[in-house]
Amino acid sequence: MADHRHRLYIGIDIHKNEHRAALLPSTVGEQRGRAWQKVESLTITNCAKDFNELDAAIKSYDLSPDEVIIAVDHTGGHYSEPIVSFLQSKGYHVYYLEPKAVKSARENFLDQENRSDVIDSVSAAYLLYLRDMHGLSFCISATPADLSSQAATLNSLALQRQRLIKLANQATNRLRQFLLAVFPEGERHYFQPLTRILPHYPTPVDILESRG
Repeated sequence: MADHRHRLYIGIDIHKNEHRAALLPSTVGEQRGRAWQKVESLTITNCAKDFNELDAAIKSYDLSPDEVIIAVDHTGGHYSEPIVSFLQSKGYHVYYLEPKAVKSARENFLDQENRSDVIDSVSAAYLLYLRDMHGLSFCISATPADLSSQAATLNSLALQRQRLIKLANQATNRLRQFLLAVFPEGERHYFQPLTRILPHYPTPVDILESRG
């Protein structure tokens, strides 16, 4: 059931190094036309200082956490986990949005064919407003309540990286050995350029006949 206590809707467009957040009060959502262009927008890097600045911006509306609802796009994967964890620790309700939902809101409700970080973050916030106030259903799902599995995920990714590095080193060594046997001058003087062009010119004859 729609929760009409929400008075501030926040959409966050997730990226690797920084995110874009749009703060949409319910009073703006009620307005027609391009009122959404006037919403407050913040650029947030992945650090505690910027997370606290976002929290301060939210608190400036003088609302309780129950009156605030937040959506992040789920394309960010692990990039979204630090900010989601922070916002949950402050008592805010955070939801994930599927990319197709954001695209639909951008095109059908904001009348914007071209995407941008600001437009996508406003679209995410607007989807939450529409769900609350008009009962429209979109691709919205709750984020995990806790991130206690982070340690296991970090350990798994680190081990995978170590294995991939080992495999890459083994492949590099085998390539060097092979080139030393069939094209010693190339290995000695041009190994790095050779690793880039070998997929296209797989033999020394092909390289020599490639005309540069």
